[in-house]
Amino acid sequence: MGSITRTNTAGRVLCESIDDQHLIILNSMSTFIPPPPRNPSTIDLTLASPSIASLCDTRIFSDLCRSDHHPIEVLVNYLIKSIKTFSYKLNFTSSQWSEVKYFNDNAHSSSTLLTPTILSLNMIL
Repeated sequence: MGSITRTNTAGRVLCESIDDQHLIILNSMSTFIPPPPRNPSTIDLTLASPSIASLCDTRIFSDLCRSDHHPIEVLVNYLIKSIKTFSYKLNFTSSQWSEVKYFNDNAHSSSTLLTPTILSLNMIL
């Protein structure tokens, strides 16, 4: 796990978990600024899976914003595409399917041939 110089038990467990899960640490500089005489440390970790780590741009801001931790920004450079899909499932009885088939085969005929149940389903959709 990189250049870790000092860890405790919790740190070792965290490092092992990161390694076991093959996670990538996105921020590489210190994010915590303690009061002197302690040294800065990277206690705020930004993690990503290997499949998206290469798409991420991580920036650590220098302005502490009245905190002892540097703010971290992660941009995921990926275009999100959404697609609407019809996923409503209709449960027809055998006789209702026969009626739908008949209606499809005779599309020119009047919708009054359909039973009220099938007509009400048409209103839902």
